[in-house]
Amino acid sequence: MIFLYIADIKQLESPKVLAKIELENISDVLLSYDENRLFLNDKNQLSIFDISDKSKPKKLGSISSKPYYRGMVLSPDENSLYIVKNYGNKKHSHFAQIDIMDPMHIVEKKSFSSKDNFWNPAIKGAKVYISNNGLTMLDLNTLELKDIKVPFESFRMTLFDKYILLHDGWEEIALLKDRNGVIEQVNHLDYQAAWHNFYKRIRDIEFTPNGKYLAFIVNKNAISFKRFEVMLPMVNKDSLYDKDDYFGNYYSSIVQPNIDEIKEIILSKDGTKLFAFSSSDMFVYDISKLR
Repeated sequence: MIFLYIADIKQLESPKVLAKIELENISDVLLSYDENRLFLNDKNQLSIFDISDKSKPKKLGSISSKPYYRGMVLSPDENSLYIVKNYGNKKHSHFAQIDIMDPMHIVEKKSFSSKDNFWNPAIKGAKVYISNNGLTMLDLNTLELKDIKVPFESFRMTLFDKYILLHDGWEEIALLKDRNGVIEQVNHLDYQAAWHNFYKRIRDIEFTPNGKYLAFIVNKNAISFKRFEVMLPMVNKDSLYDKDDYFGNYYSSIVQPNIDEIKEIILSKDGTKLFAFSSSDMFVYDISKLR
C-alpha cells in the first residue's frame, strides 16, 4: 500500500500535508488545467478525484486501467483523456480516447492502433504528439494520426510554442518545428560530441516555462541547465552573449544533489523553482535567475 500526498509547499522550509490518497500503486498522475481535478492511474484503476478542496479529495469515478499503460494527456476542453493502451506485445500498442465528461460513467470512446509501440504522449493545443519508433501526431479536430519522420527512435519529448524537442534516452537529441501541421527538422546532434563528454546520458529534458532554457537529468545524479539557443544551428555562438543573462553566454550550469539517482524533475509554472525527486527525497532549487 502506498500513498499520494497533497501538500501545501508555499513555505518550502515547512511544507504542510493537506491530504493523502491510499493506492495500490501509482503509474501516472495528471491534474486538470484549473487544478481542481486529479486523474490517477494506479495500474488497477483509472480514477478521477475532485480536489477543489485540497484537504478533502473526493473520488468521482473510475474505470479499469489494466489495459492502459503509463502516459496520458488531457484534451483542451477537459472532456477526454488520451492514454497509451498496451496489450503486452512490445511491437504493438494502441492510443485510446477516454470520455470523462461524466466522471460517474467513464468510457473508452475510440482506440487508435499502431504497428509500433506508443509511449510518452505530450499535448499542445489541439495536437497530441506520441513517441514510438519515430513520432506520431494526433489531430484532435479530425482524430487522424500522422506519422512523422525523425532521425531516431524517440524516447521522450518536451514542447514549447511550436518547437518539439526529442531525445532517444541515450546520446541523440533533435529539435523539430511545427509549421501549421508541417513538421520540419531544425537540428539533430549527438550531445556527447557537441556539448561535452561529461554528458554520458541525459533524460527527462524540460523547457523552462519561458522557453529560454532547457533543464535535464544527466548521468542519473545531476541536473544541467542550458540555453535553448544551443539547439539552433548557429555559425557564431558568440552572438548568444548577453551580459544580463545568468549564464552570460551558452555556458551550462550543473547542480548535483547528494543522491544516487534522480528519478524526475518538475518545474514550477512560474519558472522560479525546480523540484528534483529521488525514490525517497525531494530537492527544491531556486532557478529564478534563469528568467
